[in-house]
Amino acid sequence: MRQILDITTSPVIFSHSSCYGLAANYRNAPDDVIARLKDNGGVLMVMFVKRFLNAKNPEAADIETVVDHIMHVVELAGWDHIGIGGDFDGTVTLANGINSVSDYPKLIQAVMRRGATDEQVRKLVGENILRVWRQNEEVAARLAPQMLPVEDVWAGRKFLRWNNPLPLMIPNNPNRVAAVDYP
Repeated sequence: MRQILDITTSPVIFSHSSCYGLAANYRNAPDDVIARLKDNGGVLMVMFVKRFLNAKNPEAADIETVVDHIMHVVELAGWDHIGIGGDFDGTVTLANGINSVSDYPKLIQAVMRRGATDEQVRKLVGENILRVWRQNEEVAARLAPQMLPVEDVWAGRKFLRWNNPLPLMIPNNPNRVAAVDYP
């Protein structure tokens, strides 16, 4: 995360993350990274997976835990840098009380109980990610005439086929597949 923030010219999207300062998990963003979103313009999308919300006691993760992570990002980076990355299609171990998008009203009520305004809630639920996507498209259009896609300049790159339950980033993943070229 830090290396990307060091070199990028575009706002980042941490789409399925939460706060390492609240739950020490490899997918979560450390506080110093979250604070750097202010300068980068990016957004952290808090996810609802129990073990990313409460690393010590995942079963205790609930809507209030999600709000704790949202407010932690707000405290470090501000309301312009927070979003929702629920991950409803990627897991079955969701925070208690938030099982589908139909539970978003409960989440928003909990955020508003912590003092969020209507404008801040709009940023949380979509305006921020739409802004970042738009800015990324603008950067891409600006850079396109100057740069080739990485696929065109990375000689010898191997692409991996993916149909495993664990990400390749997990070092001891028993399902790692050998690098193969796409046809």
